[in-house]
Amino acid sequence: MCKDPFVRRLIDKRCFLLSGFKAHGTIAPEVAFMFGERSLCAIDYPIGGSTAMIEALVRGLTRWSGELRLNAYMERILVGSGRVTGVRLRNGTILKAPIVISNATIWDTYTDAAPTGTPAGVLSPSSLRNPGSR
Repeated sequence: MCKDPFVRRLIDKRCFLLSGFKAHGTIAPEVAFMFGERSLCAIDYPIGGSTAMIEALVRGLTRWSGELRLNAYMERILVGSGRVTGVRLRNGTILKAPIVISNATIWDTYTDAAPTGTPAGVLSPSSLRNPGSR
C-alpha cells in the first residue's frame, strides 16, 4: 500500500481522469491499463489509422441493425410502464428502442436526459453508484 501523499494524489488524479473516481473507486482493469500505457513498449496504432477503427465500429453497428446518426443530440430518455422506450432527439424525432446506451456523462444522463419521477431501477441501477461511497 502506498503511503506517500504525493504519489497517492498522483494516482488519484490519473484514476479520476480515466474513470471519474479516485483510485479506491476505479476498477482494477482500468488501473492496469493506466499503468500499462506508461511502459517502455513501442507505440502501437491501428492499421489504416483511426479512421479504420471508426469504420470497424460502424460495420459492427450496422451488422446488428444499428444506425449511426451524426449531430443527433439526445434531449430526453423516454420511459413508459416502468421501462425505457426510446429517446427524443433535440430536433423532435422520437426513436423507439428497448435499450438506450448513453454516451453522455453519468451526470448529464441522470440530471438532464432522465425524466423527472422516473421509477427507481429504470435509469439508476445500483451498479452505477460510486464504489467508493459506501
